[in-house]
Amino acid sequence: MADRHQQTPFPLRIKDPEVRSWVKSVAVREDRSQNWLINNLIEEAMRRDQQAATQK
Repeated sequence: MADRHQQTPFPLRIKDPEVRSWVKSVAVREDRSQNWLINNLIEEAMRRDQQAATQK
């Protein structure tokens, strides 16, 4: 890994143990990292929000 720069991860703390468990199980099931899954969910929410804003 030569000059690859990665940002420091955002220190997310999921307060609900049930939600934390769900995120972990979905990440394992989809063979993705929890970080990837959370980023993907945030991006989907952002697209829905932008789409709703343009339809008003």
